[in-house]
Amino acid sequence: MSSVARHRSSRGKSLKELHSLGIDSKREKKALQRKARDEKKKYLKEIEGLQVTLEENSCVISVLEPENSKLCLAVTKLEEKLSMSSATVSTLREQISSLRKTIYALEKQVERLKSSLATSRMELKKLLVWDPTKKGIYKASARKLFCDLKRAGCCNHDLAVKSCAAAFGIRVKRVMSMRTGGRCVREGGIYGLMQLGCEIKNAPSFGEGSDGTTVRGVTQESCSITVSVPSYEPGVDDTDQSTWKPVTRFADVAPALDHTAQRQFEGSVELDDYFRKQGFQHMDHAKDGKKKFRLSKERKERVVNRDLAKEKMSTMTVDDILRESEKISDADILKAAGKKFKSITEMSPSLTVVGSASV
Repeated sequence: MSSVARHRSSRGKSLKELHSLGIDSKREKKALQRKARDEKKKYLKEIEGLQVTLEENSCVISVLEPENSKLCLAVTKLEEKLSMSSATVSTLREQISSLRKTIYALEKQVERLKSSLATSRMELKKLLVWDPTKKGIYKASARKLFCDLKRAGCCNHDLAVKSCAAAFGIRVKRVMSMRTGGRCVREGGIYGLMQLGCEIKNAPSFGEGSDGTTVRGVTQESCSITVSVPSYEPGVDDTDQSTWKPVTRFADVAPALDHTAQRQFEGSVELDDYFRKQGFQHMDHAKDGKKKFRLSKERKERVVNRDLAKEKMSTMTVDDILRESEKISDADILKAAGKKFKSITEMSPSLTVVGSASV
């Protein structure tokens, strides 16, 4: 076959192929278009379904929005409660720590109390037996007990002590005899007078009172002292006179021959210190009282004048004392003696007058 024929045959063949290819391409195009339309329809259906779903979801969202806001508020409140709970938990932890410390302290306190209880039981066991003596000598508490019972009018001291001890569940080892108790009462009176003397000595001043009455034809004269004394309370400074209070204490009672002022004055004559501090007197009879007060006043004036003279003479020399004594006249001596003016030689011839001073 010639080349032209081959060319023509090949050309015809390519046209057929091209034609078939064109037909195939059209078919494929239509198929693609159908497929695209199908997919488009499918997608449109899906879009419509999604739109329906979206609308439904929008409705659901619109319905859930109030609930969502409520939930948000609830969450906010829960967060606040959570913060408060956290603070409460921290506070409770601190309280638990404090309670643990308190429990530990209480446990230690219980241990100490148990030890104290054991000690108290031992002391109570000792107290259930009362021994009024120590090394064979009666204690101050036993002496005070007898004096208190005696003052209360108890005659049978032994029975009173044993009965009270039995009522309180206490065993008594020994009871003071009446003879020993009487000595305690006398000792108490002596100690009381010693205390009264000490109080008068420390007080700036005091007052004396007296009263008399007749018992079976014999005049009994009593004496009392009013003076400021310390409180004797524990924790109080007894040297601080602002805490002192005036009290009246019994001093003495003794028989008197009569109830005159002179007899009362003689019965109350004491040392000069007694009159230095005495500030007032009181008694039962005005007439006798005034006379006794005058006698006491004269005695106090003598004491005070003597004290002033001693104080003055302590600052003077011997020559000064002699010069002052030479100034004393006969009239001064007689006036001091309480007599009318007379010559010294007439009063007492044995006195020798030197100048104006008597020796």
